[in-house]
Amino acid sequence: MLQDLEQIDAEAANDDSKHARIGTHVVSFVADGTAFLVHKPHTFETEVMNLYFTSSRMSSFQRQLNIYNFERVEKGPWRGAYRHPNFQKGKPELLGKIFRTKRKKPVKKEEKST
Repeated sequence: MLQDLEQIDAEAANDDSKHARIGTHVVSFVADGTAFLVHKPHTFETEVMNLYFTSSRMSSFQRQLNIYNFERVEKGPWRGAYRHPNFQKGKPELLGKIFRTKRKKPVKKEEKST
């Protein structure tokens, strides 16, 4: 998933790419390269996600970002962008430092009552 996000940006900015129609107007890194912003969620969901991801729903994509500990920017000019300290434009070597969080096992009913 993480390599695909990096690839989307590279291909969106490259006019020679077969997916150049995605364009940075749909999804792009913010100016300093420390977060990415989906500018057009509907277009991202219908035209981009099925090219790169197994899921084609924005809610599933957002859930995956949460599992990988991405944070949503809540305030400022990049409000709505997603960031992770190890997901930065032009630094694919950092991707290996991003890990999926482990799922907590549900507590069984008989364990709760004791």
